[in-house]
Amino acid sequence: MPDAGLEGVLAISLDWDGRRVGAARVASTRPGGVARVLAGRPPADAVALAPRLFSVCGRSQGVAAALACERAAGIEAADAIGRERSAQVEAEIVHEHFWRMLLDWPRAAGEAGDAPLLARIRAQLGAPGWAEELAGIFDGLLGAPRDVLEDPARFDEWLDAGASPLARVLAQLRAEAGALRAPGVPLMPSMTPGLAAVLARRLDADAGFTSAPDWDGTPCETGARARLREHPLVARAHPVLARFAARLAELAALLDGDAHGRIGSAALSSGDALGWVETARGLLVHRVTLDGGKIARYQIVAPTDWNFHPRGALALELAALPAADRAELGRRVELLVQSLDPCIAWGVEVGHA
Repeated sequence: MPDAGLEGVLAISLDWDGRRVGAARVASTRPGGVARVLAGRPPADAVALAPRLFSVCGRSQGVAAALACERAAGIEAADAIGRERSAQVEAEIVHEHFWRMLLDWPRAAGEAGDAPLLARIRAQLGAPGWAEELAGIFDGLLGAPRDVLEDPARFDEWLDAGASPLARVLAQLRAEAGALRAPGVPLMPSMTPGLAAVLARRLDADAGFTSAPDWDGTPCETGARARLREHPLVARAHPVLARFAARLAELAALLDGDAHGRIGSAALSSGDALGWVETARGLLVHRVTLDGGKIARYQIVAPTDWNFHPRGALALELAALPAADRAELGRRVELLVQSLDPCIAWGVEVGHA
């Protein structure tokens, strides 16, 4: 297993009899060290430290911290600051989607990635006209008009034709996904102040909620597929393939400037508030309680906590996973994990059933 560190690690253990997985266990070892680091500090420290404490989606972590801390302190940020934060989150989502598309998806399909192109994309992000430049790169990766992402039949034809390396990678992932059972869990609803209050009550009532959150007692899936659940391609594709397709559709929309509400906050009581960000991987929540102007309690629920719940989507999809040999088992586990995209390191241990 990888080193856990401050962020923790996702530990996956499987019982496999040489034909299929008999049992699957998914556990996050995220130790909650961030809450201990921030306790007793002024809220400004949380805003400054959050982007540095997390190696993935640091901008979103910083924005979530700022939203929660400002609302808890009764501070109303200017509209211009809100727009800048939204732009930062959107740029980070663009980066993360390109990263998975160029490095992790090819690996899951047994293909080589394109690190030099990712480096070029990173250099462009934030530069004047970056969205237009990256839209051209995205169109080149598709190798087809973007409306292939709007129609399920055209999307399948695009994959069948294999007109670009990206299409060939996704065709391989589609072939693997078609052999997998996908029982799934409910998709996360869109966040609102009312739902924030529900989450806060669960955080108060259950000390283990941050590591195994649920909605009405049921684990949920969060991320691009949940956000784009009504998109025709996402709604009709195999659930595993739909996660990849949703990221493509979301990336296309962001590069076209079609932004949606991705950040928000809600006051819970005096000195107590919750901030949220819809990150590349899904819903990120920061909850802060202040006492005497210092942080008395800090809680974080990350997208990985939802998607890799012990009874969540991955655990359900790994159970009874067919695999005739270790190579096929490794390939299919990689596919399922990449489809849900954890924000921490992960490792797999295989035992014989």
